[in-house]
Order: sequence, then C-alpha cells, then structure tokens
Amino acid sequence: MSVSHEEYQLLVENVVDYAIFMLNREGIITNWNMGAERIKGYTASEIVGPHFSKFYTEEDRLAGVPERGLEHAKLNGKWEAQGWRVRKDGTRFWASVVINAVRDRSSNIIGFAKITRDITEWRDAQEALEKAQEQLVQAQKMEGIGQLTGGIAHDFNNLLTVILGNLDTLSKAVKDGAPDAAKLTRLIESAQRGAQRAASLTQRLLAFSRRAPLDPRVIELGRLVTGMSDHLRRSLGEQIAMETVLSGGIMACERGSKSAGNSASQSCNQRARCNARRRQADDRDGEYLP
Repeated sequence: MSVSHEEYQLLVENVVDYAIFMLNREGIITNWNMGAERIKGYTASEIVGPHFSKFYTEEDRLAGVPERGLEHAKLNGKWEAQGWRVRKDGTRFWASVVINAVRDRSSNIIGFAKITRDITEWRDAQEALEKAQEQLVQAQKMEGIGQLTGGIAHDFNNLLTVILGNLDTLSKAVKDGAPDAAKLTRLIESAQRGAQRAASLTQRLLAFSRRAPLDPRVIELGRLVTGMSDHLRRSLGEQIAMETVLSGGIMACERGSKSAGNSASQSCNQRARCNARRRQADDRDGEYLP
C-alpha cells in the first residue's frame, strides 16, 4: 500500500460529518468510518458484515428501497435519495444518501461506495420556513378579506343612506299633509333604486363567491350620468348648485354583469352627497366651502 493511499484512507476514516463506507456487490457492509459511527451509532466491530438495509425503516425494507437503490446505481453509476434512516438506538433521522458504483479496471462492478449525511436540522428549518410562508400567505389573505369586507360595508352603508334618506323625506312629506304626488313618486323611485343597487351588490358578491362568469353588457354613459345628476340635486338640496356638462360623442362601455350596475360611479356620487351634507352641517356664515 502506498503512502498516498494510506493517507487517503485515514482521511475517509476520520471524516465525522459524513457516513462513508463500502458495500460489496450484495450490499454487505465491508468498512466503516468515524462519521458513520457518529451519525448511525454503530462501531465498526458491530456493523461490518450485516446488510446495509439495516439502516432503513421497516416500511422501506418491505418496499424494496435498498435493493432498488443498488440496482439503480448499477445501471446508472449513482443513486441519490432522501428519506428516513434508523440509528442503533432506534431513533430516526432524515438522511441525504448517495450510492456510487465502484468498478475495477475492466469496468466490472466490485461494490458500492455509500455516503450518508444527516440533514434533519436542514429539513426542520425548511419546514419551519414553509410554515412561516404559509402563515404569511394566510395573513395576507385575511388582510385582503378585511379590506374587501370594509369596502362592502361602506357600499352598503351608502346605499342604506340613500334608501333611509328618501324614506325619511317621504315620511315627512306625508305628515305635512297634502303631499305632492310627483315628489312622492320621485322619492319612492329613488329609494327603490337604492334597494335595487343593494340587491345588485349582493348578487355580485354571490357571483364572486361562486366564481360565476360575468355577463358584459353595453351601457350609455350619458344617460347614466344624467340620471345620477337628477338624483344628486334632490339629495344635496337647494343650497348647493350643480351643473352637469356632457361631452358630445360619448362612447358606450361595457359593465361586468347584468346586475353589476356601475358601482364605482354610484359610490363616488354617494360619497359626494355625504360630504356635501357634512359641509352643510358644519357651515357658518362667511365660511368658504371648497
């Protein structure tokens, strides 16, 4: 044996972070290093001689995993895998395993070199990272649901404001006696439109929850804005003047579904009414209303 070969053997035998040992062609353990003793718990005198399947779980042995590993290494030169392995004391560890076919000068297989590394800590860290990522995704989902819920509550509040405001005005008009039939009709229609928009919002939410396909429809923006302008004038009162100027040749556009309405425009108009009423309530003589 040359000096270099002896040094190489000493190097392999003294590696402690990797279990490095040889198998004969049948999978019998023929040598053992310090890393194998540290990771698997067996001394060389205890383990040299038995079949290497001793380190596998009962489930893997019954499934023929050790034999498949050797066969794969014979055909392809190397076999790599990760899985549970069993120590001398019966405890399990997650192992990264490489089996290399060893050939003589005539390319005949004379055995196998097996390298095993304990990567249990790495696996635990990966699982902790994946769990943290799942928790982050869940937190983001909950944040999104919270924002959606807040938006829905705001839209419903605006719609209820329209309905209740018109019903309140209608109630006062009836109590005053000799109500104007045309005015009552407008108030009733306005309240009904608010209720229809609330129903439309509910239908959109149901469609979203069921992932139902949308049904695009063409709407006339000019007619839509004109109808909202009339509604705004009645809601804002006589103290606020409003003028609607529509550009010629306004193109039609699509909305998302039959009952989708035009929630963005409606919401903006509802906010405008609410803001105007707040300013009216807070206004004093001589103040400028922006």
